Amino acid sequence: MISSPSLICDIEKLKQNIERMQNRCREHGVLLRPMVKTHKCAEIIRMQLDAGATGVLVANAREAFLARSVACRDITLAYPLVQKELFPFYQELTEEAELTFTVDSMEHLVFLKECFAGFAKFSGRKAVKVLIKIDSGLHRLGVLPEDTEKLEKLAKAVLDLPFLELCGVSTHAGQVYASQALEEVKRIAMIEQEAVRRASEVLRTFAPLSRVAIGSTPTVLGADGFEGINEVRPGNYVFYDVTQVKLGVASLEQCALKVKASVLSRPNLHHAVINTGSKQLGLDKGAHGSSTLGSYGYVLEHTEAELYRLSEELGWLKVPPQSSLKAGDELHIIPNHTCVTASCFRSLQVVDGQGALMDSWKIDSGN
Repeated sequence: MISSPSLICDIEKLKQNIERMQNRCREHGVLLRPMVKTHKCAEIIRMQLDAGATGVLVANAREAFLARSVACRDITLAYPLVQKELFPFYQELTEEAELTFTVDSMEHLVFLKECFAGFAKFSGRKAVKVLIKIDSGLHRLGVLPEDTEKLEKLAKAVLDLPFLELCGVSTHAGQVYASQALEEVKRIAMIEQEAVRRASEVLRTFAPLSRVAIGSTPTVLGADGFEGINEVRPGNYVFYDVTQVKLGVASLEQCALKVKASVLSRPNLHHAVINTGSKQLGLDKGAHGSSTLGSYGYVLEHTEAELYRLSEELGWLKVPPQSSLKAGDELHIIPNHTCVTASCFRSLQVVDGQGALMDSWKIDSGN
């Protein structure tokens, strides 16, 4: 029996989602490097690698350690290395895996130099690879593709450091999550690809580039093709969520993750209170914001219900007066943003297509 609140994953939908994305990448001749922050789960990393993923993209050292624990040998850091206390970990990790770091400024090269330049084990070989982050419209991290002066300066600086190898460019057009329709998703996917193509043209005058990487789940699924791109890096596709459904790149039937909740009270005809709040669902209405989301999740058993308010442990549902909802009823909620929701739990209850419990997988949440 699965108690509430719990995080539940349909294993068949999970497998289908992983295989569907891998097949799309094969069809278009691009490598798949999934972002593991979505699930933080060793078993799912194994499934992605077994399906054909070339390696993984991680957000932090904890996720890099998780990837190492399942013998992943190709790990890319999505964000720059700036924490000196992590130097010993990454030095050790380079003995077991091919590491790629992401930079967008000269300051980041200073940290890489301090970490790896004097590391004796790298005598006679490159220590790590480097991707230059490109800003394709999110304006969070990255160099604008039209800033050729900065791109050239970074490329020269990387090439001047013998322990580094400039291997390519990457970007993340996260602004796609504010899209109102699939047509806008497709437009941003084109912008994302054009940004890294332009930047790669500049950098190829300095070094051959083996990786031109883009990615988010909606821009990978919304793109009509991948000309000039050889790597995509989506994460959310393993689970999907209400945001992806609203963007038009997934259906409710494909959503593999849900939160089990119980109705605690029906205080009046118009409202019900459940035992699931922000500590289980998060307070996220979509990555980077989405005006298309009016609720904190989609209630499968009562699609008319609006989950309009959350406290830490409780949620408030607005329901029509004629609703049959009552104390003790069990509900299953598809989250708005599964990357956030998964991080709220320490374990994932894995069920078969009929909802029978098969296993419990650890989620390596926390910092």
